[in-house]
Amino acid sequence: MAQLNYNQLQGPAARAFDQACPGTAKAQNSRLVDLALLGPGLVLAGLMGGAPLPAFIRWALIGGGAATVVHNGMEYVSTRELQQQGPPEDGT
Repeated sequence: MAQLNYNQLQGPAARAFDQACPGTAKAQNSRLVDLALLGPGLVLAGLMGGAPLPAFIRWALIGGGAATVVHNGMEYVSTRELQQQGPPEDGT
């Protein structure tokens, strides 16, 4: 059986997928902002630190920024893969 991706869905099938996964586009945009701005900004703040910061705060900023990029990157990719697969055939 041929496999459909999200972009090929039309009519009721597309509406069913959008109802099953509400807010997917908005969530993906938020992930991209986190990937492009928040994560690198935290890492940069930890590395540069305009004010003298204790070492544990610097490391927390660097670790938090790196974790943000890794987590949101993995979630972005997995959500894109689900969008390309489309909704399950049994409707669940």
